[in-house]
Amino acid sequence: MKPKTIVTLALVIFVCATAAYLVSDEVRSRSVAREAAQSEPAQTGPDGAADLTTNKLPATTQKSDSTSRVSEEKGGRPTDSTPLKQSAAPAGPQSVALNSERSKSSEPQQPAPASTQKVLAYYFHGTQRCPTCMKLEAYSAEAIQSGFGEALRNGWLEWRVVNTDEPGNEHFVSDYKLYTKSLVIVKMQNGKQVEWKNLEKIWELVGEKDDFIKYVQEEVSAYLGEKR
Repeated sequence: MKPKTIVTLALVIFVCATAAYLVSDEVRSRSVAREAAQSEPAQTGPDGAADLTTNKLPATTQKSDSTSRVSEEKGGRPTDSTPLKQSAAPAGPQSVALNSERSKSSEPQQPAPASTQKVLAYYFHGTQRCPTCMKLEAYSAEAIQSGFGEALRNGWLEWRVVNTDEPGNEHFVSDYKLYTKSLVIVKMQNGKQVEWKNLEKIWELVGEKDDFIKYVQEEVSAYLGEKR
């Protein structure tokens, strides 16, 4: 091959290689410039806007935020396993007030103090009744109701008529040693029986109503602590 031809081929190869290098460099420069143009506004844009990626919360934060919203919808109770004692916020004045009202309502209510003393007036009879039995009951009831209206209204005195033949009432016969129709007064102290008396004299006074009533009222008054 002639030297001239060799020189010509070498020049052509050199020119082609130089052109390829320049094209490749131009492409690389444009790619770098494009990437720089895309990243530069997010970091130092003229309006100071932050990178869009910073607005994305981490997965754990989003989960916690979602849990927080669910907790608020359920009344503020945490749904995770954190003990309430550790995660609970200090109670404000409103919480203290509510707790105070709750503690007041949970306190046991004291019962109204019962009367320290009470008198029970029992008239005992059986199923078979006679005119005298009916009269004894009527005079006893009149003596109690006419002489002690206030004591009856206040519960200091109670009038009770009991049939000792009815089931459940048999014990009264042995309790007060009954053998016939009887008027018995009982003194109660703090809910317990402390004294009782069978007014047996009513049988003697059944024919004298005024004396009957006076006798009964005097005996009841003595048990009530009243002077007549």
